[in-house]
Amino acid sequence: MKTTIWTIIILIFLLTLYGCIEKEGYYGEVGNEVISNLTNKEWNRKYHSVWADGTEVDLDVTYIFKDNGSGSYKEIATFKSGKVEEVTSYFHWSFTTPNFKYIYLDFECFWEIEKLTSNKLSIYETWNDPLTNPGQTYRDFQEYQYSSKQ
Repeated sequence: MKTTIWTIIILIFLLTLYGCIEKEGYYGEVGNEVISNLTNKEWNRKYHSVWADGTEVDLDVTYIFKDNGSGSYKEIATFKSGKVEEVTSYFHWSFTTPNFKYIYLDFECFWEIEKLTSNKLSIYETWNDPLTNPGQTYRDFQEYQYSSKQ
């Protein structure tokens, strides 16, 4: 009987404690703003590139970061010959620091957010963690615009 009463008391205590946990605003004001600006929209970048073999290509790149930590990457490559290739990949992402400035994408790259507004995303892309490997040779600046295609 005493065990049943203690079990009920503990359950009531745990339910009361669970009800007091803040479910909104977990990331704080800054974190919520970053997540709101970054997620559930298409980030697009169009640019011309010349590959190592001399091939010239126009690229149309789109990233979508979902608020559940998943995302997609779509690249449309248009070659000088007129040939078009389209590739879509899926990834998981997460912030690596509490200040929401660094993102790890699980296809082995890191993004350092330089600027993020509701319609502009500027990043430095690196292959290794920029905090533990600050002097990397690959550090590519990229700018994306919000696209309302989604």
